[in-house]
Amino acid sequence: KIFIQLFDESVRPFLGMEHALCIYRETCGDVPVLEHNGDFYSCDHYVEPQYKIGNIYERALAEMLDDPAQRAFGEYKWTSLPRACRECEVLAMCNGGCPKDRLIKTADGEDGLNYLCAGLKRFFTHSQPYFRKFAELVEAGEPAEKLMQIVRAADSGRAAPQVGRNDPCSCGSGLKYKRCCGRKPAPASGL
Repeated sequence: KIFIQLFDESVRPFLGMEHALCIYRETCGDVPVLEHNGDFYSCDHYVEPQYKIGNIYERALAEMLDDPAQRAFGEYKWTSLPRACRECEVLAMCNGGCPKDRLIKTADGEDGLNYLCAGLKRFFTHSQPYFRKFAELVEAGEPAEKLMQIVRAADSGRAAPQVGRNDPCSCGSGLKYKRCCGRKPAPASGL
């Protein structure tokens, strides 16, 4: 079987499960780094002097894992969320993403918005009903493949969008429709 990590993570909130991937969890700090020289850091994205918790040759690993600085690092992910994130309808799906990606300002001018926010929000908003249905199928013991049958049935009842000759092709090629999927087939030769 093939699993798509983003899809697995996206369905977890609808199953009442905590995210497994640190970037989508409410807090982080559960994936520390131990460098070759024994230095212990809060996260692999923060191997910087200010995030060094200690050294395995000087302190026990369990002690560093439970260090107040390590816990504070993880909690900061949640406590530093801008208001726009805390009020977002898809917060449970991304929880603001990884703090390393919080590089831009919100529309209100507040620091700390994930620079991937617009794309993630669009994806999660669009896919939310599908993941909700997927969770219902999982909880009912139904195979995951059934979701695609449901989607196809729903799509078959919708009218296909009208595409003009000069519109961008809906296949995503970047070409005009008339130069892509709307191209007329070449006439058959009379041979």
